[in-house]
Amino acid sequence: MYKKLKKKDGFTMTEMVVTVALIGTLLSFAVPRYTSVSEDTQAERNIANMQVIREAFFHYFYRMHQQKGRIAHFPSQPDNETNVMDETWANTPIDPRLSPVKPKDLFSKKEFPKNSNNNPFKYTTWEEIPTLTTEQPVDVDGDGNQDVDENGELVFESITVTGEKDYFIKIEDIDLDSPSYGKSFTYSI
Repeated sequence: MYKKLKKKDGFTMTEMVVTVALIGTLLSFAVPRYTSVSEDTQAERNIANMQVIREAFFHYFYRMHQQKGRIAHFPSQPDNETNVMDETWANTPIDPRLSPVKPKDLFSKKEFPKNSNNNPFKYTTWEEIPTLTTEQPVDVDGDGNQDVDENGELVFESITVTGEKDYFIKIEDIDLDSPSYGKSFTYSI
């Protein structure tokens, strides 16, 4: 009978406390690491989505450039206050004079990529004509010599040279709760 009372079928209180302490210690290292990996993954997903948008817009630009009678252009930027690619903008034809294609139609699932919090990105577009201004010596009298002023200094005139038009787009994550908040990419053709 005495042997039956000494028989153990469970854990002692000391074993239980040690086990719980070990599990707690392991979790104290694992949970922050998991959170960090999760945020990094979400940030990488957001960056990938911004690059998908860029690729779709560049393909659209090149298609417009190759079609006769069309002028190459990116989709116009949203006209809402923050320039976010919201549903209204995504469902509006890019160039209603030429085609009913909408920004969301540029994607295979007909859905616009968003960030990991399911919020749209900010999108802006603009065009620039690069100019270079340089000072060139002047030969006004045509004698083949550079002209000088009354102080004996060479006379120069400013010449501005323009190049081809550059097209720019900028895609930015403006969601304060996003792990890629403030990350932006500017591309040009």
